[in-house]
Amino acid sequence: MATGADASRPPRTKVGPYFLTSHPGSLASVWVNGRRCLLVRGNAALNFYASMMLDPEQWEVVLQVYAGHPVPALTLAYQLIEIKRSLKRGQKGIADAIAGLDLAVEALYPHTDFYNMGRTFFQRTIEGNLKPEQEEKLRQLGVKL
Repeated sequence: MATGADASRPPRTKVGPYFLTSHPGSLASVWVNGRRCLLVRGNAALNFYASMMLDPEQWEVVLQVYAGHPVPALTLAYQLIEIKRSLKRGQKGIADAIAGLDLAVEALYPHTDFYNMGRTFFQRTIEGNLKPEQEEKLRQLGVKL
């Protein structure tokens, strides 16, 4: 929610109990509720991104699925160490680390609701069961039907 009574002042965006000020084209790092956050001023609105990578609580939540599964947890730890080693090798290693992370993200996709929803809408479309408002929404998202 952007606010600001004076047009000469930069817009302020309320995030929880905080107001964050941003200037056009700005990129800033701030702390909100004990979290490092990245502020990016886009063409139309202020986007707010929390740096989850550096948040120990976020890692606890994400990795909770490994509780009671020591072998998959160890396998993931090996993968993360290899990415770390790759990053330490410099420019060539960075490209390899990015490629490895891309593979991981791609492998996670089938386990998300996005995958399930895409399959659901595909199935409804080919069976002729897509509701008009669903068809319109898909078209707005760029799906060619």
